[in-house]
Amino acid sequence: MKKTFKALLILLIASYAISCGNNTENIPGDTDRDTNPEKTEQKHEDHVNTGFTLDLNNGKLWQANIETTEGVSKMVVLMDSFTDTESVEAYSILSNDLTATLNTLLKECTMEGEPHNNLHTYLYPMFDMIKGIGSTDLKTCKANYSELKEQLSEYPNYFE
Repeated sequence: MKKTFKALLILLIASYAISCGNNTENIPGDTDRDTNPEKTEQKHEDHVNTGFTLDLNNGKLWQANIETTEGVSKMVVLMDSFTDTESVEAYSILSNDLTATLNTLLKECTMEGEPHNNLHTYLYPMFDMIKGIGSTDLKTCKANYSELKEQLSEYPNYFE
């Protein structure tokens, strides 16, 4: 189970690093970008481990693309419909479902500039929270579930 989760986490991180660089245009013959994650990581290294502060857009909400808003909404639905709060196995399934949804959200990321930076600042903490939800320790699962629920509730405070 731990090996599966580690592999899933590595896949999530790789998808995150690659996703934003592959969505605005497909460059024919640019196989190096698809097979060399270092090139994509260099492009996104400033917001993968953000260091940015999540802020408003001069007092206004950031405009998010529809795919992002739908992805966050799907994560909220997954969290709200979760009821088996005493089962580590159920939390593991939830973690897998959240990971898949977050991967899709990142794959469809088309935002650029400051809205993009703020989105990634918002999303970045979710990686550890989702990993924690998939823990083999029930207390850790519950704590990370609560943290992610709080993080998801912040979306409408920053994005529209």
